[in-house]
Amino acid sequence: MQDDTLGPAIKEIRKKRKFSQGKLASLTGFSRSLVSEHESGARNISKEHLLKYAQALDTVPQGIVDFAAKGDDQSVRIKKTVAVMQQLTPTRQGIVYNEAKKQFNKQYEP
Repeated sequence: MQDDTLGPAIKEIRKKRKFSQGKLASLTGFSRSLVSEHESGARNISKEHLLKYAQALDTVPQGIVDFAAKGDDQSVRIKKTVAVMQQLTPTRQGIVYNEAKKQFNKQYEP
């Protein structure tokens, strides 16, 4: 599945369950490095893997999808923004930063 919010959702659910990546790997039969790659979005999550994550996290696949849809939207947006910024040239990073700063200042205008 090519939804880049599933990995972060799995990570958040894992942390709420107080599972380490190693524990989740053990419960799913995946390597710890695969769990890490899924959580970071470096690798897509297949339907079969989503089912195994759901079983290990004591939920259903739709529960993970729903959490991803409404989870920590701000955190996901920040991570996506940083990922995009890292791909820009330093000059373009400065332009984006200055625009963000303008938006921040407008937010607090009287």
